[in-house]
Amino acid sequence: MAQTSPLVIAPGYAPNFAGIGVGATPDYFGSSDYKAGAAPGVHLSWGRRYVDLVGNYLSANVLDHPHWRAGPALVYRFGRDDVIDEVVNGLPEIDDTTELGVFLARVYRPSEDVRDRLRIGGNITYDVGGVHDGYTVGLSVNRWLPVFRYSAVGLSVATTYGSGNYMDTYFSVTPQGSATTGLPAYQAGAGLRDVRLSAVFIQPLSEKFFVGAGVLYDRILGDAQDSPIVSMRGARDQVLFGVGAGILF
Repeated sequence: MAQTSPLVIAPGYAPNFAGIGVGATPDYFGSSDYKAGAAPGVHLSWGRRYVDLVGNYLSANVLDHPHWRAGPALVYRFGRDDVIDEVVNGLPEIDDTTELGVFLARVYRPSEDVRDRLRIGGNITYDVGGVHDGYTVGLSVNRWLPVFRYSAVGLSVATTYGSGNYMDTYFSVTPQGSATTGLPAYQAGAGLRDVRLSAVFIQPLSEKFFVGAGVLYDRILGDAQDSPIVSMRGARDQVLFGVGAGILF
């Protein structure tokens, strides 16, 4: 789950699908205020190669290999402006930006059931929009399990590391920002940004349609959790949840 996108409900093991998830998400990363949101989920495959769009994260596997996945990755990073919290809203606005990079993953299939799989992967993306001029590194472990006759449950744990420039942009409070808002000045440095746990349940309705629901718990860490934006005006513990529907083709 990149930044603050609502949880996308998508089965992940279907040849091709398109869907949309709707739910609740923090107003900005670290906020204690929530807002409604929607995000797409699309998977298009050509043999073992594919393109995935999950919320604001786009990736493409270019390898024709039974177990390894690798290719380009793109993150549309949401900024911070016109937020609900009037104090945080007094800080300088942060524009949306785009990050480009690569991902690498290893997929294990414990059984012949296509719903039964384990994926261990990571990615690194760099800001190309000139907003934070830094990078983030993500690591994740995803486990899909068959339940009942056709349903599936997805469980995952993930973490993100932010470079000094990235953390400074999103979590620091400059002396000018302190004078404007009354928040203490703060300088955030590089380090782990958060760790995330999620669970998703997928229920097919027919050969073509499915529905699902899920929840993601996000614990903000390190310099990010100590930022006044989070510790004084927001929350270290973030919860995203939603429901969704889609079509297989």
